[in-house]
Amino acid sequence: MVEFVFTFGDMDRNDLRGGFTYPASNAHVQAPTTDPTDPKMVDYSKLLDQQMGEYLPIAKHHKFIVDPTDPSCTVYQKHATGVSNCESRLTGWGGYADGKPIEGKDLAFLMDAFPPPVLSQNPTSWVPTIFYNVSFFSKPQPSTSLCRMDFQTRVAKNGVVECDGIVWDEEGNVCATSRQMARVWDPNGKGKK
Repeated sequence: MVEFVFTFGDMDRNDLRGGFTYPASNAHVQAPTTDPTDPKMVDYSKLLDQQMGEYLPIAKHHKFIVDPTDPSCTVYQKHATGVSNCESRLTGWGGYADGKPIEGKDLAFLMDAFPPPVLSQNPTSWVPTIFYNVSFFSKPQPSTSLCRMDFQTRVAKNGVVECDGIVWDEEGNVCATSRQMARVWDPNGKGKK
């Protein structure tokens, strides 16, 4: 069963009115500060396509640029080096593989399109969404083709995970946040009896 609930507003009109901004809005989770054009950066989607392409065909259509030396990007570290820790996080720059500019409407799709951070803990081919919410704060700057992104899974219990996401534009302005609840199926079918 799928239920969609949309609340519409006029973001441009709200911007004209101004409004309160909490000074620490950008301090709780920092936007990636790396330069996505730095030669050391890696397109994680290519690695995903090589390792899990038959299960994640969506990896061909997206680009997620990560710093391969960043230990906080635990999903990449797990897939690239086999190393994992108790954190589940994906952080870097995301967009479309063809470089299509990202508009506000694309954020709801993109925030659900990248690999769930929990894959750094439990490799599985499918993490079906059971609840997904996106809140929009501002539009990406015009002609933005990559946004800064951070996704973290802080809660995983009995096969249900909660993942929080934040997207910033190239200037570091918060564009959207998301919360997703999903199932993580036991890939070996050896769950508790």
